[in-house]
Amino acid sequence: MLEKYKFGANSAIKWWNFSLTTDTPQTSLCDVIVINIAVFNSSTNEMNAVPNRIAGATSQIKLAKKLGVKVLFKVGSWDEFIMHPRAITKLASDNNAQTAKFIKSITTLINQFDLDGVFFSWIWPGCPQATCVNDIERKKIPEFIQSLARPLKDNGQLFVYFIHGSNAKVALTPGDYFTDIVDVVDYFAFESPTQSGEWSPNADLNFNLKKSKEVLSEYFAKIKSPRFKSKIVMYMESSFPNFELSGAPIKLGGPQLINSKIKRRLEITDWCKRVRDISYDVFRNPETQNYAVKGNTLFAFDDVESMKAKINYLKSFGSGVYITEVQYDDQAGECGCGKMPFLKMVVNMLTMNCDPSPCF
Repeated sequence: MLEKYKFGANSAIKWWNFSLTTDTPQTSLCDVIVINIAVFNSSTNEMNAVPNRIAGATSQIKLAKKLGVKVLFKVGSWDEFIMHPRAITKLASDNNAQTAKFIKSITTLINQFDLDGVFFSWIWPGCPQATCVNDIERKKIPEFIQSLARPLKDNGQLFVYFIHGSNAKVALTPGDYFTDIVDVVDYFAFESPTQSGEWSPNADLNFNLKKSKEVLSEYFAKIKSPRFKSKIVMYMESSFPNFELSGAPIKLGGPQLINSKIKRRLEITDWCKRVRDISYDVFRNPETQNYAVKGNTLFAFDDVESMKAKINYLKSFGSGVYITEVQYDDQAGECGCGKMPFLKMVVNMLTMNCDPSPCF
């Protein structure tokens, strides 16, 4: 059976406490964590450590390493918070001394802070009017990724390549470059299709299993390498957008929220209580998406059956689960399911624990 990895990720806004992912002082629920400690300097074409992020991360990195957890740092984002996709595309397209300087800055940071590799997020298209796809020759995509990942591979470090779910099909526009990079990429982190405001205003809800299967089936059909699917880790999260509906048709099993907007994100401590509130109409379909509606408010959620369906699908071919925004799990046990119930349920299901402790 394939080894199942559990990835944790820090918030895009602030550093989170690594102890949230520890089961006991001696064990961690995650095998890998991803942190934000650096930003791209467009003047020097280098990744530079951010002092205030490093200050909060140093002790957490040491604790993670002590427990045998691998620590990766993130390169790339949907905007300039870490590194804009346009900046990545330019470096990949030019492939010159500046590109080499960029790659060297990454290996320098890894060595400086005793990290274990890179979580690389080159979001497609990630640019206005999807121009990033048109601004680069197809052959330069795998060349750039290989030049970035190969030094890490040679040093026994990890390289994870992020596939943004809302743009997953766009990532196939240049053709099957994945087969050219499968040997240097350790894991492909697939973010399932999700509605996230400006990114995808007509998409389905978070981790709609049916939609995820459709997108991945297209990948499996077009990518020649049989090893690609075994390297996929799937995205899950314990928080969900709370939508304000505007003329959206509601259909059992997976609505599309046309012209709707996100009011705020609901943490598990919010939605676990709302699904028990009889004033909400609750719809459960583990093969697509659970959601609850009250007036013009709608939110998605997971329960033990929907999580089991998603993880069983993943375990049939993939390598693990990537959980983002871990701090939104139930840290204090307010839902009556113990502390960090979402993370623990994912871990129990991945490790085939006979008692996944269903609670929500």
